[in-house]
Amino acid sequence: FVGKMSVEKGALEAIRIARKTGVALDVVGGLIDGEANRYSKLVEECCTGRIKFWGNVTDEEKIKLMQTAKAIIYPVGQLEIHSHKSVEAMLCGCPVITWDCGALREVIGTGGAAVVTESAFIHEMSAEWDRELTRAWAMQWDRPVRVEAVLKLLEEVAGGKKW
Repeated sequence: FVGKMSVEKGALEAIRIARKTGVALDVVGGLIDGEANRYSKLVEECCTGRIKFWGNVTDEEKIKLMQTAKAIIYPVGQLEIHSHKSVEAMLCGCPVITWDCGALREVIGTGGAAVVTESAFIHEMSAEWDRELTRAWAMQWDRPVRVEAVLKLLEEVAGGKKW
């Protein structure tokens, strides 16, 4: 799990699912500087056994964890229009497993799975993922690629080909 320690990001849900399935889990993330948060303390207290709380880590540590993790589980409990943490993970070749809400299905694409049931979530946690395919999918979120796509669309709209 990688994300801010807040109810809507789903750290406790990730811990619950990891315990239910018996998988090891690294919980990465924490508070924004100066924020007091009982939720973060609760998450940390729930990290026992095969579940390790890392809290805030350096970018280098986060990248290393994502490069070696089997997957990121991101049971977010809110609609999101984008997820930069998901794209970061996929750029490291780390697939993302999340709930199908908001734009996450489009963001995740072939770089993981966006599911609607807990049984599907658990099933995807045991899947074998092609890390190169995951990284290739994430490369489409690269800024020059996105800029080119938007410019092409604007040209088509301006030329009357699309509306």
